[in-house]
Amino acid sequence: MPPRAPASEASHARLIKTADLIMSTVHARHAVEVHSDPKDFREALFALLRSRMAAPVGRRRSSELDRAEALRKQGKTYQQIAATLHPAYGSWGTYQRQQCRERIQKALQARKKRAAGLYPSTNRPDVSSASPD
Repeated sequence: MPPRAPASEASHARLIKTADLIMSTVHARHAVEVHSDPKDFREALFALLRSRMAAPVGRRRSSELDRAEALRKQGKTYQQIAATLHPAYGSWGTYQRQQCRERIQKALQARKKRAAGLYPSTNRPDVSSASPD
């Protein structure tokens, strides 16, 4: 897929200047690596750049799950987390409370697995072995 051009010609020109600056810096600092294996160096460089870029547009992280994750790290139980996140939790029926706890638990487990790379949230390559230098 060819890269998309920025919205305006001015931003496209700025982007070209930025790319030229990046490439001149890379060639100046990593000439040996670039010339020894250009394909591997290019792949590692682009993977590292993708990992440092802003997250792709899509579903935002839930602030409720962020809070639940913080409470879990403090050693709170799922029942305590549910009661903290939902003030009416105590007045719910047994089945509703159980469902709430399970949803929180499963969501936090899925988030942990995504962070560990056990199942990808995107189709980006793994760049954990790429060196920042």
